[in-house]
Amino acid sequence: NYGGTVRRSAVQGNPDLKVERVTETEFGFDARFFNNKLTFGATYYNRLTTDGILQVETPPSTGFTERYANAAEISNKGIELDFNYNLYSDADFSFNLFGNFTAYKNIVEKLPEVNRVVLNGFTSTGSVVREGAPFAAIFGGAYERDANGNIALDSNGFPLIDDEQQVIGDPNPDFRAGLGASIDYKDFNFSFLFETSQGNDMWGGTQGVLYYFGIHPDTDNISTGNVDLPIYSTNVSGARDYNNGVIPAGTPFRGNIADFGGGPVALEESWYRTNGGGFGDLDEQFVKDASWIKLREISLNYNLPTSLVSPLKIKSGQIGISGRNLLLITDFAGVDPEVNLSGASKGRGLDYFTNPGTKSILFNIKLNF
Repeated sequence: NYGGTVRRSAVQGNPDLKVERVTETEFGFDARFFNNKLTFGATYYNRLTTDGILQVETPPSTGFTERYANAAEISNKGIELDFNYNLYSDADFSFNLFGNFTAYKNIVEKLPEVNRVVLNGFTSTGSVVREGAPFAAIFGGAYERDANGNIALDSNGFPLIDDEQQVIGDPNPDFRAGLGASIDYKDFNFSFLFETSQGNDMWGGTQGVLYYFGIHPDTDNISTGNVDLPIYSTNVSGARDYNNGVIPAGTPFRGNIADFGGGPVALEESWYRTNGGGFGDLDEQFVKDASWIKLREISLNYNLPTSLVSPLKIKSGQIGISGRNLLLITDFAGVDPEVNLSGASKGRGLDYFTNPGTKSILFNIKLNF
């Protein structure tokens, strides 16, 4: 601790901890066709983790805030597919295509001691372990809904918030896949790899905070200090604002129009500074689909001629250029959805002023003496 002193950990130990155990059943096969030009592999697995060790909340009166416990039972089922196909090959030219596909489903089957375990995030919104939900589910303030799943509204047409926080997103993808190729022509090699993740959710905390402070592009027309910004004039009669006021048709006001299912409402500063912004209790509105497609890597290499390197007592050499993450296609705004607020941790699917992902271009030279 500061000054070289020590302090007791806030996490209580547990002398009765048992070893985490994993039981897995796996089936798979590898197939080869056309004199090994085409190879295909498939695997199915069913894994059950029992006595999963987690840090669970404990009453502060014990002198600790958390304790280690064998708290969870988690199931994980999935399939993995891969292939490699040598489309053409001769003395000077070859074309190789390869790819993979994986899909899995994990569920926290049992979490008997606590309501949830926060893996990472904030007290209001986080990535949690919760019984009946996927591992690392996004948890926070949710819309109140009726028996049919429709958003419940107040008398003005604004959404109501559920009394209890709920699972509001799943950061685990429906599937991930990759497709790449390697092309050789004499001493040149060109290769590329595309990857995709589909169906994963992410909480856009950055967007919420920018809404709150009125510095997101969606709230440009609400900044009353800038007289040059456009004034939105509604043509809808009787649109209400969050302060229970009514904006008559044609009346200019600074704000946006939205419809949560009960007719048009006016989103003014009072909305964005409360439940419409990042410091409100309605986290579900900022959970978005974070599917992505990436050009993960592309490279071009050239094997140096022996006549060039042998006088230098070099057996072989290669020069090349490669790039990583040069292309990103996603509907998630503001950040690469593959990055994560808590970095390389169990918590996932959280964006809150997260450091951006990186692109890189590398030049390389390899010499074999």
